[in-house]
Amino acid sequence: MAKPIRTARDCATELSDYISMYALTSKELKSVAQSIGYPLGIFKPFKRNRLNNELVFLYAFIGTVTLKGCLSNFPGVSKDDETEIVQLYVDRLLNRWMPKSMFPYYKARLEIWGQLFNNLQDEEDYQKSISILTRTFYEFLMKTPCDEMKEAMLTLRFNGYIRNFIGSIENMLEETRL
Repeated sequence: MAKPIRTARDCATELSDYISMYALTSKELKSVAQSIGYPLGIFKPFKRNRLNNELVFLYAFIGTVTLKGCLSNFPGVSKDDETEIVQLYVDRLLNRWMPKSMFPYYKARLEIWGQLFNNLQDEEDYQKSISILTRTFYEFLMKTPCDEMKEAMLTLRFNGYIRNFIGSIENMLEETRL
């Protein structure tokens, strides 16, 4: 049994460790690459690093969005705790997976993605936001426009990521003692 979550740091650590163990594995990189036709191979370390960086950016962003959504609905978590958990989660994830030189790229990405997902419960807002997220993720990675088929495949995948985040966060909060 995992030790109880008692602090904001425990919460952020557990979530970033979950992402590291399950979401940023070589198997996941290969699966994403295959689904969008991204040329990933054993002799293309630059391509692998680029895809990994894009996924880290994506997970930092959707983790932030889902954490804010879940934490704001959970009694007993103050606004200060919410802010601290989100910041610790992003910092831990970025520090673990990316060189410091890439941090400005994450900040630039946040300027583009920062206005997405204002309300996770609003279906219209959610669909519009997931579509923009999907297209921009693909276009940053591939440097080409995203066609409808690739957008649909990534949308399904990213919806799954968000559902997994929400489920994990809700389970974690059930056991929390913040």
